Amino acid sequence: MPILVEYDSLIEGDLLDAESLNDRFSKVEKAVNDLHEDSTDRGCFNWHHLPTFSYGQLSPEGTPLSDTISQISACTYDTGVASTFVHSNFAVIDSNGSSGGGTELSITFPSSISLKSAAQGNPQAGGILVLMDVYVVRIGSYASSTWGADPHEENCVAFRIEVQEQPGGSWTALGRTERFIQEQNLSLGTTAAKEFRKQNINVPIRALVTQDDLTSTNTAISGVRGAISIKEHTGAHNVGVIIGHARLSALPLHSAVGTRVVNGVVQ
Repeated sequence: MPILVEYDSLIEGDLLDAESLNDRFSKVEKAVNDLHEDSTDRGCFNWHHLPTFSYGQLSPEGTPLSDTISQISACTYDTGVASTFVHSNFAVIDSNGSSGGGTELSITFPSSISLKSAAQGNPQAGGILVLMDVYVVRIGSYASSTWGADPHEENCVAFRIEVQEQPGGSWTALGRTERFIQEQNLSLGTTAAKEFRKQNINVPIRALVTQDDLTSTNTAISGVRGAISIKEHTGAHNVGVIIGHARLSALPLHSAVGTRVVNGVVQ
């Protein structure tokens, strides 16, 4: 329950001296500095009282600015058009799909954001929270505008988050963010025939990017992006992927993961 911060009001005729004032204010000081986790009512603090948790990327009202969000609409990938994103290779997700040259699913910060540790200097952010969602309509064998010509469960598509270290620098893949979806087929009766199926599934990827994700020589991030890769089974027809839409958000956070002491134990 919230505690009540009390103050002894002055009344006409009270003696004003250092002792009487210090006594009153020391009670208030103790009450304010000794707040517990359950000592405040829900909603008593808001953006009027506290700074935003996001470093320089939100308006005072908490509305994301344009440089924290990237999104694209429907696009199609076909391994027969371009091989830059096939198998172990990844390429940035593009609104023009495999043809490229469209709007990329990427965010470039107005200036690089430092993720230095406290020992290295004052960091601008404790980490960057990256949120990516890719809605996959379908993935499967694709030849001459025909879907399901050579269905196989080994046909799959992968997505991941990549970060750019320093402006114009190399892109570093976050391996822990890789997600895969394989082609889905439905066997028909006892025959070997298979029916190609749509996936219609959202692929959510979440990652908190910290200094540990960067190379030893870099301590800042200038951008993030979403990437795609496609794998074909041996001897397969071309593999196609239809993305309904994709969205990428990046929130640089003031806060950093730290420790606390509870009853003498570091947590």
